[in-house]
Amino acid sequence: MYTLSFPGEALELTTLIEVFQLFLNDARLSASETADVQLSRNGEPLKVTRYNGVLTLRQPGAASEIFSAMLEEVYAAWFSREGIRLQPWEVRPSQWDLYFALLDLAKKPALLLSSDQLEREWEVAATRGERFDLSILCGQLAKARFGFAAEGPRVPDSGQTNGRHEVHVAYALAANLPVPAAVLADYAQDRARFRFDLEWATVLLDVPEFRGSRPECKLRHLARIIRREGLKVTPDMAAALVVAMQCLPDDADPVIVDDMLFNRGLLDPLPLPEKYQQPVDVGTPVSDLASRVRELLSVTQRDRELERLEKAKSTGQMSRRQYELGRQITLLEHGRWTFDWPNRFAGAVTGPDVGMLLDVLDTADEDNLCCKQAIREVCDVKLRGLGPVARRRAIFALCGYDEAAQAECEARIAKGREHARNERDARYAKEKAARTRFTGADGLIVNGAQHVDALIANGFSEIRSYPRGASRIYMLVHPQRSEGYTVKAKDGTLDYARSVLRAAT
Repeated sequence: MYTLSFPGEALELTTLIEVFQLFLNDARLSASETADVQLSRNGEPLKVTRYNGVLTLRQPGAASEIFSAMLEEVYAAWFSREGIRLQPWEVRPSQWDLYFALLDLAKKPALLLSSDQLEREWEVAATRGERFDLSILCGQLAKARFGFAAEGPRVPDSGQTNGRHEVHVAYALAANLPVPAAVLADYAQDRARFRFDLEWATVLLDVPEFRGSRPECKLRHLARIIRREGLKVTPDMAAALVVAMQCLPDDADPVIVDDMLFNRGLLDPLPLPEKYQQPVDVGTPVSDLASRVRELLSVTQRDRELERLEKAKSTGQMSRRQYELGRQITLLEHGRWTFDWPNRFAGAVTGPDVGMLLDVLDTADEDNLCCKQAIREVCDVKLRGLGPVARRRAIFALCGYDEAAQAECEARIAKGREHARNERDARYAKEKAARTRFTGADGLIVNGAQHVDALIANGFSEIRSYPRGASRIYMLVHPQRSEGYTVKAKDGTLDYARSVLRAAT
């Protein structure tokens, strides 16, 4: 038993690792003078000192003796009962953490061993042709006493080692082993330990009837459904769930588990989203064409979605509840299609808005089938199965354009696209040039775009190129002064100067 006292506090501790945890983590001790910190073991004083500002103590003996004694304290206090080693799940989590804190302490040998002790250990190891490593030594001693070191003990059934205490507790509960009440109470107070891949273990903690459910994969799916649905598992429901889980194959996936629970009446149908509880104003069609476009679009979308749902259900990618909800939503969506887009499209025909119609109809045969079919049925204009030239001519004819009017319109469209392209290129060139820095004539730092703007404003209105070796250089020159400044494609100033001069003409 250890007694640790410092101003305003006196503590009784079972093991030396608890003392070191306070030395390392308690701000009150860190702020205390070394002389004010007193430590004794069974009434015998121990020497407390500091190393690099951290409280520690010095004990006589070799490193193996010191660590063996510390490991033995932990083993006797928490990891054994009447001389029999406890299973990992029989140890409380706080005590488990202290064991691993002791292993971590071995990574800081200067906290436990003086410089003279360390030097002796190095010399002894050297005579054996080895290198002294306190962490390795501690791991060897721990494995000899506890059966495992930092890697942790083996998890039942899996054969893998794991140092996380919660893993061993979770699998013990799954196997319905007698986990002590104190351990269960600790996890009930700290559920966050069952996180990541162990969230399923919280169900075992809350519902004892589930303990013994194997394999864990089925339980994992069940736990996820319980959390997602917010189910309050009563004893009667727990009994029904246990029976249901026993009927599942060991390799059951989430869809199979969900379907089984739903078929047995243990899960309710998935609720409709709130928006489907409210009516929607679909509007009024402006013409027969708008009516037909809406009908074709809504039916096509409905049938495509129903086909997708059927395929997902038949291949096991979707549960029955998800399928029934998806089907219900799809049928509701079919009746909630508004006339907004169909009216805009029909208005483009009567407008006419050639630009919009070209965007929609001057496309490959497989694109925008509903609009093309509606045009064929209502306007008696065929658009599919034609070559690009014939299809474009049919669209212009739909808008009342003869070939001459079409040519004029095509020219305007091409000019508009060229103008838009030039504006876009000019914008990109200016943004690129603005990332370059120049020193202006007045000594001020300006960006490349400002530099070009200032030159053009001062009459530099021509771009000329000159050979330089195998390449060419470009200059923005003043035609009357024979004076010029270099502009470059690399920094964007050449393209920006060209765009500004082009816009000015």
